[in-house]
Amino acid sequence: MLIPRINTPDGLFHNGNPQTGDPGTIVTAEWLNAVQQGFIEIRDNKADKALLDNKFGEVKKYVDNTAMAGCQVEVGGLADEVRYNFIRELTKQGDGSGNVTQGFCEIAATGELYTLHSTQDKGVLNLFVNEGGVETSVAYSTKSNLLGHQQLGCFTDTAGNRWFIASANKSQADYGAKVVVFQINREGASLSDINHKHWQLFPTGTVGQNTTPAVSLNGDYLVAEISDANSATIRVFDLIALSNRGNGDYSNDYLVEFSIDLPGSGYPLQGLACDGSVIYVFLGYGQQAGKPLRMQLYTMNGLPITSINTQIGHQMALADGDGSKWEMEGANWISAGGTKKLAVNIASKGFNRLWLVDGNATIKGYGNGERPGFLSVGKNDFAVPAGEAMRMGHWDGEAFKERLSIKPNGQLSELPASAAFVDANNTASPTPANLDVTPIGNLFFINCKFSDLDTTGMADGNSKIVLTGLPAAKRRTALSLHMQKCNTNKQLVATIDSNNEIIIHEIKEDNASVIVNVEQLAGATVVISGTYLARTE
Repeated sequence: MLIPRINTPDGLFHNGNPQTGDPGTIVTAEWLNAVQQGFIEIRDNKADKALLDNKFGEVKKYVDNTAMAGCQVEVGGLADEVRYNFIRELTKQGDGSGNVTQGFCEIAATGELYTLHSTQDKGVLNLFVNEGGVETSVAYSTKSNLLGHQQLGCFTDTAGNRWFIASANKSQADYGAKVVVFQINREGASLSDINHKHWQLFPTGTVGQNTTPAVSLNGDYLVAEISDANSATIRVFDLIALSNRGNGDYSNDYLVEFSIDLPGSGYPLQGLACDGSVIYVFLGYGQQAGKPLRMQLYTMNGLPITSINTQIGHQMALADGDGSKWEMEGANWISAGGTKKLAVNIASKGFNRLWLVDGNATIKGYGNGERPGFLSVGKNDFAVPAGEAMRMGHWDGEAFKERLSIKPNGQLSELPASAAFVDANNTASPTPANLDVTPIGNLFFINCKFSDLDTTGMADGNSKIVLTGLPAAKRRTALSLHMQKCNTNKQLVATIDSNNEIIIHEIKEDNASVIVNVEQLAGATVVISGTYLARTE
């Protein structure tokens, strides 16, 4: 809250002057209570920020906690590589069935998809049960004077009951500050909205369009916005704490609040989505020529991540009717390929189509020399999808060079190198090598085995093992050597040199060494293992 000035003509405190008879300023209970409330809100806002920093585990553009002070992080967001994929065309039934779908939500366990549209300022529900393509609803409701104009979501309360959420209808007092929470009853092809309750999420008297609610992908948060043509106020609530509450004013129970600027004419806020770490804001009314639709991404604390202009669904919209209608209406999460993906509804003249939005993000972290550029404090600190290798390396701005890779089974990946046992003329033994090489940076772990070496066709004399597919050793390095059935009783040692040749030496009585001959190793099993440091590039 704003702390008012003290009620003096100049808004300042005065000591008073007994000689002139000027009274001192009377400190009123109203002013002191306002000061007290202001300090309480400062305290609570700091506590909420600390709570969010701990709960969200998000990447922040400017990290301000003590562990990473002075470090900067850039998040590429979806803009690095955005992909769109048309999945469903929805034909509604009932009142106003030709109107724009304003929101949708999926019940993954049953495969049901519910939609919300508005006619004569009243909401209508439809139910779809197919999994793609062109489909017609199997059930629908009549007009409801409790359901509003914006978005549709669903969640489960702590008792396991399923609820739906949408903006409140304009017939409700302070509808712009409220959402309606309800359940859906189905009897054959008939749907009805029942057990309504209203949650007030913004202050009484809030002026704007309908409140847009979005349930986060993980079900933990309710994100809501109220906007006008130029800006939007976004609030994040603890949905688990709200889920069992009845009618009430919960406008002071938000975890965080932030405001964003909107691009202005032609870019009304059309939908929200949240994955628990990022808030997605969807903008645009594409009837105006030359104006693409837009997605804006923010952290849960309101820090901007990226803004993306898009032509999603435009070509199909041009072929619908007179081609004059193209807008983004509603967003939510849809099952696709065994996982949940972000989807938006693109409305055109008489058509409503769902499109998947997918992409890759690049995160850049900048340490300050003593602190890390990225620090995770979550339980699952760094991961890749199951079945994929975790690859780390260096990026020169154009190409990635792998330095370390962890296979899906948890083992370090090996390089596709090879080894051959050869004589002085480079004639190779027909015996194949069993070679494993694991890199960690420029340190290479080698395990090479020849079983029952066949020396047929090889000239007697010096021998060596030639490695290919590996970076050269920085210097000659001793390796561990184990031999079986070797035709010598002398001590043997192995080294790898800068030519990536492994040489086996025989140590004589006078400590002089000679290279082992081919025939000395005929029929032997040779196992060589160890590490070497490669030359840096």
